[in-house]
Amino acid sequence: MGVFQKRQAEKLALAAAKNTDAPISDSDIHKKLMAEMALHLQDLKQVKSHQTRADKKRGFIKHYDSYVDGVLAADTDGQDSLLMHIFVWAVDIAEYETALLMLDYIIRHDLAMPAGFERDAASFAAEQLSQSALQATKSAAKSAANIPPFSTIETLIELTENCDMHDQIRAKLLYAAAETLFASSDHEAADKILGFYNAALDLNPKLGIKQKIKALEKTINEQNT
Repeated sequence: MGVFQKRQAEKLALAAAKNTDAPISDSDIHKKLMAEMALHLQDLKQVKSHQTRADKKRGFIKHYDSYVDGVLAADTDGQDSLLMHIFVWAVDIAEYETALLMLDYIIRHDLAMPAGFERDAASFAAEQLSQSALQATKSAAKSAANIPPFSTIETLIELTENCDMHDQIRAKLLYAAAETLFASSDHEAADKILGFYNAALDLNPKLGIKQKIKALEKTINEQNT
């Protein structure tokens, strides 16, 4: 998409979203981009490699940047299947800053996930980010570059605080917050880490973190003596 087309996409998305008599899904730019999205999705279906699909999504998603900017700037109601597909890609390829901006909009306007997804947007983001964070912190080759920033997980916790979510998913998110903070900080954050562990255990007693809690409590007690 050229510079002029990008500007047009943003302007049209903004104008369509502001026009309450014409839902954004009825706009010409939306229909055009939905057709292009259909081609991109079809392309992805032909690929077996998870890594190759991720690489393709990173390339495809840039095509929709201006559209997303326009929709978020307009901040009006209306289901938007195109935006939801872009959101899913952003989560899948770990573009969390963009994904959380969209999630804030999605939650406030109660948008539904694309067909075929069992989870709502908040649960989907929480589950995917938690899994990514826990895998990274448990990896033998873990490094700061592979672990999602704690601030990202903390933002997601705040965004989804009032969302209806299965206890197991929220517990996993809190557990991921504890593990991420533990991996990226010194013992000064021990009390905060313990708080996340305990909150996670309260929601899911089968999480298997009781030994971690005992060990951290011992560390905290030793620091205070």
